[in-house]
Amino acid sequence: DEVRRRAPRALVLTGEGRFFCAGADIREMAAMDGRELYDWALLGSRLNTNLEELPMPVLAAVNGMALGGGCELAASFAVPEVTLGTICGAGGTQRLPRLIGETRAKEMIFTGREITAETAREWGLVNGVFTAGSLLEETLNLADEIARNSPYAVARAKRSVNGGREMLLEEALEWERSLFGECGESRDRKEGMTAFLEKQPRIFTGE
Repeated sequence: DEVRRRAPRALVLTGEGRFFCAGADIREMAAMDGRELYDWALLGSRLNTNLEELPMPVLAAVNGMALGGGCELAASFAVPEVTLGTICGAGGTQRLPRLIGETRAKEMIFTGREITAETAREWGLVNGVFTAGSLLEETLNLADEIARNSPYAVARAKRSVNGGREMLLEEALEWERSLFGECGESRDRKEGMTAFLEKQPRIFTGE
């Protein structure tokens, strides 16, 4: 039980220096042929999918610019691939329209233009904009707020949102109900409701 309580409940990604992610190494990419580029893009796409499928939420403290693959990973400020004669390879043309809508995504993808942090917030790419000095603290505070909740329930809430995204509404509602039913069998659900009724602290184990 003690190990479960110490298990990660949220993952925070950030960068060092001026960039959250400066994108791919163009010199390295320039030497690749089509097959090598495909394999390279597959690695990036698998990374993004693996992060999406983690049971805990993944938060990005985007400190500075996020370009190319960094935008595909953290949905941030520019996808400049067309200015280099190529396109997004790690999921940007598919994930970005799902996040901000097809019209805005096409504008970013077709122009390669950078957008400001405020525009990213207005378009729904980021949840908030903070000063450099408070960014990581604010992100960790959000991660801590999530971590206080049931890991079992948070994991299923994430699965519900991600899995239902491409379903028709009725299918998505049934998907949600099935995960709701799973929560009914969990120790965390019993702990949360019992603690609420007895006005006691909640101690979630993720089971």
